Amino acid sequence: MIRGTIERQGDDFAVTIPEDEIKRWNLQEGDTVVVHAVAQEVRTVLRPEVQKAFDESWEQNEAGYRYLADR
Repeated sequence: MIRGTIERQGDDFAVTIPEDEIKRWNLQEGDTVVVHAVAQEVRTVLRPEVQKAFDESWEQNEAGYRYLADR
């Protein structure tokens, strides 16, 4: 499966494909490909030490975090 990003190019949209995927699939500029588009949810995962620091500070800073979440 190739993952790409939809980007605007003038009045059109294009899907960019990372170079490592181009090489892996042996694709070249000008090749015709079939795209089966499915939206993908991306979630940020914090490093364990960052998550621990956040968890430890939540009680003291909850109001500030909630304020920032709405920005």
